[in-house]
Amino acid sequence: MPTVNLASLLLLAVAPSLRTALGNLDVTFLHINDHHSHFDSNSFDLFAGSVPEGISVDTSSGVKVYFGGASYVAGAIKELADLAKSQGHEVMKIHAGDAMTGTVYYSLFGAEPDAAFMNEVGFDAFVIGNHEFDDGDGNLSEFIAQLQLPVTSYNLRPGSDSPLMSATNLHKYIIKTFDNGEQVGFCGMTPKKKTEQSSFPSPGTTIQDEVEATTACVADLQVEGVNKIVVMSHVGYDVDQEKLALIEGVDVIIGGDSHTLLGIDAAGIGGPSSSYNYATIVNGVCIVQAWEYQKVVGELTVTWDAEGNVLDCSGIAYLPFNQEKFTVINKTTGNYDLTDGGDIATMNTFLSSQPNFWPAVADQGMTDVLQVFSDQASEKMKTQIATALANMCHNRGQGGEVPVKCSSVPVQTKLGGGVCQLVAQGFLYKVPDADFAIQNAGGCRTDINEGPFSIGNAYEILPFSNTLVTLILTGSQIKSVLEDALENFLNTTIGGSTGSFPTAAGLRWTADYNKDFGNRVTNLEMNSRLQSDFWQPINMGTSYTVATNNFIALGKDGYLTFEKAGEFTDTFVNYAQSFMDFATAKVELDTPPSGWFSSQKITFLNGEVADLTTGSSPPTAPPTARPTSMPSGKAGKKSKKI
Repeated sequence: MPTVNLASLLLLAVAPSLRTALGNLDVTFLHINDHHSHFDSNSFDLFAGSVPEGISVDTSSGVKVYFGGASYVAGAIKELADLAKSQGHEVMKIHAGDAMTGTVYYSLFGAEPDAAFMNEVGFDAFVIGNHEFDDGDGNLSEFIAQLQLPVTSYNLRPGSDSPLMSATNLHKYIIKTFDNGEQVGFCGMTPKKKTEQSSFPSPGTTIQDEVEATTACVADLQVEGVNKIVVMSHVGYDVDQEKLALIEGVDVIIGGDSHTLLGIDAAGIGGPSSSYNYATIVNGVCIVQAWEYQKVVGELTVTWDAEGNVLDCSGIAYLPFNQEKFTVINKTTGNYDLTDGGDIATMNTFLSSQPNFWPAVADQGMTDVLQVFSDQASEKMKTQIATALANMCHNRGQGGEVPVKCSSVPVQTKLGGGVCQLVAQGFLYKVPDADFAIQNAGGCRTDINEGPFSIGNAYEILPFSNTLVTLILTGSQIKSVLEDALENFLNTTIGGSTGSFPTAAGLRWTADYNKDFGNRVTNLEMNSRLQSDFWQPINMGTSYTVATNNFIALGKDGYLTFEKAGEFTDTFVNYAQSFMDFATAKVELDTPPSGWFSSQKITFLNGEVADLTTGSSPPTAPPTARPTSMPSGKAGKKSKKI
């Protein structure tokens, strides 16, 4: 494979002016990945001790710094591209996959805002990620048709009836020819397991093994005479290092999927931090990734000689920050923005001096493009997606009086009500490999009222930016999770928050609040994905896949066993989106059958008992998979030369 030539590195260090004479090619890659329909800015709290001296107001509680977001990312890419070109570099703008799904923008408009963003930036290439299949091949085909840039996935194998077969802008690989005649080849890799098992490709559509596909793509490019090869990988940082970097012929990997932050250490001032290098060098291959959600712009410059040897590979991951807006944190009077010009200038000078911080200027064109969608959002939120057949009151497992509007289901309401039960069912709908789903009551915020149910109603119930995750737990660990949750709100010395009250889909149990910790949950039964007519005791030694939200998966609200279980798999799907999709598929929302309520019986601290355990039986299961029939199409092109 092309290798890093140390002798050439030394030569370039002392005589950079010789690059052109030697026929070398300098390419600056500006890249992002996994923006997941995020367009708004992010923020972090600058530690009080790090706030620069000279600010005219009290900053003893810190200052909020805003960074990233579509307008600032677009502005930074434009500025960095101009700078690279002024240095004689070729420039390629790369998106390494998972553009769509994850925010209200996608819920309201589909992938149209994502396409508008990508076209406005002017990306040169995009690799298909697993979440591009979340709404089937047809939706992806429509997205590709909107993009004014080549799309690639070497290992994608559309089914014979898939509309992707006729997608004229979809290519197995891309060859870029620069003005000097030098060529760089791009192999796009889509993750096999995640796409096939956790997304919704159409019947017959498959993904080839990533290692086999990368090896084959490199060979195809070499046959075409290309000796400079970049893998646009959406298979994750670990796989990039452990497998793809070992493949002969690969020079550079621009990655995505794992949402990995590289090369930034701003922990000392309260910002994001990573212990991984940008670029990471494995087997002479340069590996980069640019975190997530339009927080970072990666800038990688690679120098090849005419024979395809990598002479230099270096770069930086930038946090494009807003130079105009800084918010003073004040817990007494409330937060407020800095307005003094001198204070703002002081903040800009300080941040610009920090490694990785780029003083970005918002791109007005991008701001205008996205404003069109923002202006339509409030009206779109009124769109009806289902009909609620009954009032469902949200209760955090506290018993007590039942609101008049839910008087027809008093026991169910005292046991938590139907809202979170339906939310948990939505988790199963969106995560097809999950056996059960667990949701904390504090994550559900409002009742469901009889009548039309809109997109806005879904976001009122689930207003937080939580995502769906999965964990592998034994039956014993699942029982411990439930015990943790009850302990957190019953034991006021450690918690006292009723928000930890657990609700589940596919699990049910009896709880006695008067028992000691570890003994409150009994009669724990399971019905995987609610697809059986029968419930059975959970096997304490068997492992199951549990879907939940990332908030409690991190041990929040007292869910300590989740935290102790170790790593979870993040789907990066917003949990409000899962409930919207579930409600849309259901068409009608109703109080779940009594036998499906996770708390079948609760003995409250005051001795009151709410009991559903007599005469309940589960009917037919709700939808847990989407329709997959799609229109047919024709065969597509093999490669793209640009």
